[in-house]
Amino acid sequence: MDTPVAELPAGSLRGQDVDPASMSGDDEEEPRLPEQIDDQVNLGSEGTLAIGRAAIERAVRLAPTSPGVYRMLNAANDVLYVGKAKSVKKRLASYARPTGHPARIARMIAATINVEIVSTSTETEALLLEANLIKQLRPRFNVLLRDDKSFPYILISGDHWAPQILKHRGAQTRPGRYYGPFASVGAVNRTITALQRAFLVRSCTDSFFESRTRPCLLYQIKGALGRAHRKSISPAIRNL
Repeated sequence: MDTPVAELPAGSLRGQDVDPASMSGDDEEEPRLPEQIDDQVNLGSEGTLAIGRAAIERAVRLAPTSPGVYRMLNAANDVLYVGKAKSVKKRLASYARPTGHPARIARMIAATINVEIVSTSTETEALLLEANLIKQLRPRFNVLLRDDKSFPYILISGDHWAPQILKHRGAQTRPGRYYGPFASVGAVNRTITALQRAFLVRSCTDSFFESRTRPCLLYQIKGALGRAHRKSISPAIRNL
């Protein structure tokens, strides 16, 4: 259940010591194929493209209109690409168009011999399955997703005495606990808001936290613990 957020009057942030990093926006993005691929597949002849489209068209006829994950395979049964969709049939049908594909997608279509589909109950389940398959199979056409850059996570830092909660994309190199992936940035924001209200964990960066000179807005509205309360930080946040 979403936790309501108190509305602040316009200009209420003036004079407050607010960390700009915690105020930055983050657009929701659909995972995309890369503009350039290191291990490229030659486009080949029109006949090769026709074979790839035919394989995808066969899959479209059997594909569900519900959420799921699809895998495109080549003649050696190697997985070329893993994708998820709210409607698998609609997504695969977009690949079966005879024209209008960028060269990078045309290369993938040309190399496709078979398509495997796994139906899921929800789009969130499809997202989780897609992320796990990409990590496991490392398809050549999913190079942008190999370090999960396109999927948002929540990170509760583990390298500071006062844990920080923040949105995270990319390689998981910072010590701490990672939760996700999430289907959208909006879901991440709502979850962070709920966790902040429940555990009073801070969202500002370490450097900002250590060097602040003016009152903290979140502390004033009882949304985070202050520096004077370092010993009373809830241990529950460390046990999530």
